[in-house]
Amino acid sequence: RGWCGAEILLRGSGVDRRTAECCGVQGQQQLQDTPPTWESSSRLSPPETVSRVSVCTILTEAHKQRLSVALKRLFGFSTGRTFPKKGQTCVVHYVGSLTDGRKFDSSRDRDKPFRFQIGKQEVIRGWEEGVVQMSVGQRAKLTCSPDYAYGNRGHPGIIPPNATLIFDVELLGLE
Repeated sequence: RGWCGAEILLRGSGVDRRTAECCGVQGQQQLQDTPPTWESSSRLSPPETVSRVSVCTILTEAHKQRLSVALKRLFGFSTGRTFPKKGQTCVVHYVGSLTDGRKFDSSRDRDKPFRFQIGKQEVIRGWEEGVVQMSVGQRAKLTCSPDYAYGNRGHPGIIPPNATLIFDVELLGLE
């Protein structure tokens, strides 16, 4: 039995949030015995007690359950006070890659933060649902299944059809 602590958010199919703190880098990892603190919310509930888990296992389960967005917090604290709200402009740095590691876009390479407005459908659905779970100053890995990315059309010459996309996103600020 144990809990894990690098935060993973799963959206869709009735599962909103799980928390995992992995002590290793790959494979099945031992978990801490102390459960995390949960904010009170009718939408969120603590995860089931598990004996072992890995980030890969959780993401694989997300795929099996047709969950569309997984967010793993890389650094920064989440107070909930600086979550983006509909109509606000998010200022982010990001690196986008395919599951095989090939990078297809990066605001960091251009040294120019990207701006988009929440709720205006200026970005893929995975970003709309993932970035609103971040606080200003946080950096996260967003994994977007094809239905929350570019779907079966892809983006010709850049993103193949039915591609799962991985984004390293840092929420720099809100305007």
